[in-house]
Amino acid sequence: MLGLDGLDPQIVGSLIAQGRAPNFKKLAERGAFRPLRTTMPALSPVAWSSFITGLTPGGHGIADFIVRDPASYMPVFSIWESQGSARTLSLGDYRLPLGQAKLLCRRRGRPFWAWLTERGIPASVIRIPTNFPVEETATRAVSGMGTPDLVDSFGVFHYFTSDAAEQYPDLSGGNVVRIQVRNHRADCELYGPLQALKKPKEATADPFINHTRVPFSVCRDPEAEAVRIDIQGTRLVLRKGEYSEWVRLRFQMLPWLSSVAGIVRFYLCEAHPHLKLYATPINIDPADQAMPVTHPRRLGAELARAIGPFWTKGLPCDTKAFDHHVLDDAGYVKQAELLLVFFPGERDVPPERLAAHYDHYADRVIAAGPAMTESIHAVLAARLGRAEEALRRFRAAYEPFARPPFYLFSEKRTRDNVCFLTGLGGCLQAVIYGFAGIRLVDSPEPQAQPCLPPGWSALRLRGIHWRGARYDLEIVAGAPPRWRRLASRSAAGAATRR
Repeated sequence: MLGLDGLDPQIVGSLIAQGRAPNFKKLAERGAFRPLRTTMPALSPVAWSSFITGLTPGGHGIADFIVRDPASYMPVFSIWESQGSARTLSLGDYRLPLGQAKLLCRRRGRPFWAWLTERGIPASVIRIPTNFPVEETATRAVSGMGTPDLVDSFGVFHYFTSDAAEQYPDLSGGNVVRIQVRNHRADCELYGPLQALKKPKEATADPFINHTRVPFSVCRDPEAEAVRIDIQGTRLVLRKGEYSEWVRLRFQMLPWLSSVAGIVRFYLCEAHPHLKLYATPINIDPADQAMPVTHPRRLGAELARAIGPFWTKGLPCDTKAFDHHVLDDAGYVKQAELLLVFFPGERDVPPERLAAHYDHYADRVIAAGPAMTESIHAVLAARLGRAEEALRRFRAAYEPFARPPFYLFSEKRTRDNVCFLTGLGGCLQAVIYGFAGIRLVDSPEPQAQPCLPPGWSALRLRGIHWRGARYDLEIVAGAPPRWRRLASRSAAGAATRR
């Protein structure tokens, strides 16, 4: 089963009828497509809890995102709760628990997959909402919406800025940290979970006095829009508009004895004239889990080895940073990923919408970025009929990377890392899917809408395989494309033998 939160069946049905959702159509034909009545109230944790258990909100006990704590009358999160040890031992400044802390799921009822596994039917439950702490009745499970970050919240980002004029009076879901840059260096700290093993100190001018911390330094290039980050033995180099890979961190709860692991990514918003650096919410490390986000626990480590660290926080995005304009469109949407929806994703949209997205994002990429970026831009420019721009983008995709005397393709602009076939393949795609205009659409015959660049009189592609047949394509400036279907290899061989 595939579940998409908030997806309206009427919209899906309309898209299927218009031929705009072929994959949904295939799924519906192979299985079933029926509207389901939602819960009252129609909220995600309520509906998903009913989906999981088959019970009404009165049965599973989840009626909203929040619930009233009967002891304090304060609102608390409805999906799960944390219970510390009732007994502690005080040693100086430290308060050591004498029992095991517990994470409890507030949802009542038995999940449907428990009936499957009980009968020997494997059930993998991946990122289903309201499944935190992750259910151990599944064969394999990864928690979804409702999973906190490492500081036990919905997701708290950090934003480091040296610009005193920046003000965020109504900010929620993040920490704005004012930094001083001296000799192009700033010393910063990431604030982690509360020091649960220490007696809390009274609030002072430092609002994070009771939090664990990880110090790091940021050194910016005196001229370029780039910085170097040094944090717990890891060194990163970021250009403006660039995300780092996930960085593994450890926050000390008890010196030399106890620590918790987390992962974070950095994004350089600006290096000059002010230093502005964003850090994602600190996620639970799937390979070293401070709280259970996979079942069995080793599954997290296996996934991390296979695909690298990944978002474990409930929603893999930071809407708060976007809402408060800490992240711009490029930082939030990841411009390259958005344009990839149109190619090679082949999303069918009106030309004006494609043009609007292209014009907004194409020049917001890193200026010295990879060759593949300009290859995608060349394809999209050609599809918009912008032949001169497509040619310029095409040249930008290979000229800085071609190394004489044999013009091997280098991975880097400034180093000779040859032969980089991914970048070379991007240029080839610019010719095939951009200038020749071949479309990867659901059609019995191959389709092409060419856009020859200035100075090109003709383009010929031979031996194109399409649905079991082979074709040659000839494109001449000013004329419609000509497809020629070739005889099958077996037929050609039979004709030769005769």
